[in-house]
Amino acid sequence: MLARLYDTYPDSEKIFYYYTNSLISNGDYAKAEQLLSKHLADDPNEKRAHSLLLRDYAYKLDFTALEKQMKKCIDLNAIGENDYNLVAWVELFNSTLNPKALEYARTAMKLSDEKEDYIIHTMATLYAEVGRCQEAWQLINKVMLASGNSAPSNSDWYVFGRIAEQYGEKGEAIKAYERVKPPKNRPHDSISTFILAQKRLKLLKDGR
Repeated sequence: MLARLYDTYPDSEKIFYYYTNSLISNGDYAKAEQLLSKHLADDPNEKRAHSLLLRDYAYKLDFTALEKQMKKCIDLNAIGENDYNLVAWVELFNSTLNPKALEYARTAMKLSDEKEDYIIHTMATLYAEVGRCQEAWQLINKVMLASGNSAPSNSDWYVFGRIAEQYGEKGEAIKAYERVKPPKNRPHDSISTFILAQKRLKLLKDGR
């Protein structure tokens, strides 16, 4: 439907951004990049287009392009808490964690006044990833207490699993990762917690 709307109203900024965002969400990165690059050729400093291109590279897991685009967004002040959080989260999928990931996560925390659960989860996950388990545990407990949820979420279970791994509790880590379920109604989500959990499960079960 958005494609038809875009074909009918190609000059509508609102439809353009809805359409390119949907392309990214559905994994059509090449088409999104084509449209965004053309848009930026006409207006090189369009902040929203730069932010969407950042999202495209993030979901595509193109870390080289992502780092370059991150610098552009920072230089143009075309970046907010969601962008910082996204780039920090995506670094968990990198073969080598970028040291800037923690800095980006902390910036997202600061910009959101530490009030957004998903941003706190990213910070907790990164802390667990680098072995700062006590800080990770404190943040996860903070989120659970604030939300009033007694049952851990997908993101909580992943952090619990990563903490268990860091302490050498392989069996407990496997149990936690197995509780992480695939995202509903998001078949093209390339950066879900489920993918991270499956990766850790494979490594543990292969004995690595």
